[in-house]
Amino acid sequence: MNVFRSDLAGTAVPLLHLESNQVSADLYFERSVSASRRLAAFRRNAATWELLLLLAAADGSDETGVYQTVDKVQSIALGSSALLKFIREQTDAGNLHLEESEHKRSKRLIRLDPALMEELSKQLSERNRVLM
Repeated sequence: MNVFRSDLAGTAVPLLHLESNQVSADLYFERSVSASRRLAAFRRNAATWELLLLLAAADGSDETGVYQTVDKVQSIALGSSALLKFIREQTDAGNLHLEESEHKRSKRLIRLDPALMEELSKQLSERNRVLM
C-alpha cells in the first residue's frame, strides 16, 4: 500500500494525515477489543471476527444452523473445519451457545452469549461515537 502521493513538484506528501481521526478511532477500537478477553478471542483472524459480526447482526432471530453460518463466512483466514473447531471451543468457553431449532430437531442454531453481545455493542457504539 502506498501511503504517499507525489505532488506536482515531485515531493512525497503523506496521505495518512487526511483521515487521522478515523485512524485514531480504529486504533482505539483495536486496543479496546484486545483488552477484552472475550472479544479478543474472536479478533485473532478475519474469519472468526466475521463470524462474530454475522451472529451479532442476526441477534438471535436467525434460524440458520451452524453449518450454514460457517458457509456464510467469506473470509478465507480459516477453513470450515477449523472454524467449526473454533465454534466448539467458544461454546465450551461460554461465549457461544448452541440451541435446537424449533422447526428441525436435528438442526443446531448458534447464538452469542448475551454478555458478549452487550460488550461488542458497547465497543462498536463507542467507536462510532468517536468517529462522529
